[in-house]
Amino acid sequence: MIPIELPELEKTLVTLAVDLLRAPQEHPDLVVSEPDAQGEVTRNAVRVTLHYFTALLAYGFPVGYAAVRQAADWFSTPFPTNQHSRIEMIEMSRLEALLSISPKRELVTVRLRQLVDQSTSEGQFDLQSENPYFDTLWSLKVLNMARKTGVLDDLISPSRLKSLVDAHLPLSFADKDLALALNLRFELYGGLTNAQNKRYLQKLLGNWQNNGGLWDVPRDMAWIPENLRKQQLSAGEIRANRDAFRKMILSTCYVIENLAPLAEQFPEVTPALRGAVELWWSVFYQNPSETLRELFPKPYDRIMMLARTLIMLRALFNEPLIEWGATHIYEELVAQHGIAEETEQRRNLRHVLQRLIAVDIEGEPDSLRLGLSESNVVRVRPHVQSLYDETRMSFAETLIVKYGPKVSIQAERESFTKLPDSIRDCFVRIPQDTYADSESGLSYVAMPDLHEHSTLYENIRSVAQIQPALMNELPPFLIHMHRGSDWSPVSASRGIVGDLYLLPMQFHIANIFKYLWEMEGFVLPDEAERSAAQALQQRLTERCADLTMHQFALEKFPKAYMHGDLHSRNIMIRRNTRLANGGNELDFKLIDLENLIPKATRRWIWANCWSILTCCWSNSRSAMTGSTRWRCWNAL
Repeated sequence: MIPIELPELEKTLVTLAVDLLRAPQEHPDLVVSEPDAQGEVTRNAVRVTLHYFTALLAYGFPVGYAAVRQAADWFSTPFPTNQHSRIEMIEMSRLEALLSISPKRELVTVRLRQLVDQSTSEGQFDLQSENPYFDTLWSLKVLNMARKTGVLDDLISPSRLKSLVDAHLPLSFADKDLALALNLRFELYGGLTNAQNKRYLQKLLGNWQNNGGLWDVPRDMAWIPENLRKQQLSAGEIRANRDAFRKMILSTCYVIENLAPLAEQFPEVTPALRGAVELWWSVFYQNPSETLRELFPKPYDRIMMLARTLIMLRALFNEPLIEWGATHIYEELVAQHGIAEETEQRRNLRHVLQRLIAVDIEGEPDSLRLGLSESNVVRVRPHVQSLYDETRMSFAETLIVKYGPKVSIQAERESFTKLPDSIRDCFVRIPQDTYADSESGLSYVAMPDLHEHSTLYENIRSVAQIQPALMNELPPFLIHMHRGSDWSPVSASRGIVGDLYLLPMQFHIANIFKYLWEMEGFVLPDEAERSAAQALQQRLTERCADLTMHQFALEKFPKAYMHGDLHSRNIMIRRNTRLANGGNELDFKLIDLENLIPKATRRWIWANCWSILTCCWSNSRSAMTGSTRWRCWNAL
């Protein structure tokens, strides 16, 4: 066992095991799926079920356990058949599964014989996949499984198997393939040569070091594990690079699984394996189910990630994971999940999307609300079953849904119609109500054009790569929006910043902490909490004082249209493809337009703090230092 301490290990393992056991019920088309009229199942279903089955065994569920027995029976099909007379990917998966649980059966022998018969004289195996090199490695792995279980017989000699593995070591390109080849070499020979250690094992360790703690990381994606390690990678960035992220995590799981047996003989492996596991664990352990659903909304990807994570941990600990918990816990949780009461919010959001398209939603919605609006804004993950909506949202991984009192939704819709054409593209159009809940009186609308956007709040705090583009593009966008169609700006009278912002902020800070001190025995019973509250009040007061010192410098900007509740969760961002010849890197959309003073009334009002800062940066750079402007930004 490799020494490692992972936070909330037992709790997280239980959650992962429960989610794994739910997979056949939640996704019957992918796990232990029913065959079609010709008795066939899809390649994806066979692949996912193999990983699901292997993870059940790795976790330590006994052979007689219902889920294990069901999967084993599912793989026990005749061979050859009219559809399958050669060993290709589907039959190879069945062969590996049968070797894991019932190697003595005739179903195994006949498949092994066909696998060896269809190999070339040079030892190449063709499983009709997209990667002929991996076909051979996979075949060697399965033949080695047959050797260890005593069913290889005289189909291929151990010496031939050894020579084929050695011959394929120099051909390994991907880290995960090289790790598998090293694992096979280690098992067949009991070790590595000095030359193999220096050339191949040290190469893998160097790749881990150079790639920020993961394996199979493309050169232009090295920033992903680096920011992951620094906790500066947001969900929005992961969504934008989901395929690359999925591949590097899966590859890392494979590498850890295959290198773990080498750690005792090669102790220098241990720090790399421990570091990679801790990095991946830190991403999801605090909320495993919801995090994995958010990162991998496609069931295929999520089940694969669940399975490979458990298999990797089994290799790392070198003991059944089930010893960290008890089987009956999983049974109870699975049973309770089916009868859990659906929340009102989730029920209503599901109705919204069902009226729009044939759809259901996965997990609970993510709240994006932060401000004075009477309405709520949430992000949901739709599972689309069929399509009839002209907006073609079938490919949206998430949708933004706004709901609130009908009058609030209507106010935003009316505000949008009053906008001049010059700035309409700055805002999200609110379509007609999609669903109205008769019990609560709330109206719901879906905003499909935001499905690729994430909030400024999600990006500014954690995504280092996006900050230069934000600093360059957000101020001009906000200035353009607040100007509207007026290109002869008029300066405002002095004192407006204090009246609109500084005095109200100080008033609210005083009232909030007055309440805390008056309710001291109940709200802040602990001395450490009182000290923290005092420090927070002092810090907020100092920030207000800093802003007040620069009040007149902040006022040097023109009058403008006002979005009455603009903040970091109302600014939606989509990252465009980087353009070599220029062009904006970011696309912005504003939401929550319930309060707007339009040009038609000729009542101009000051924009909020976002425009104060952006206009100050662009028009009054000499009045404030860079550090002061940055402190003003952070004060928001």
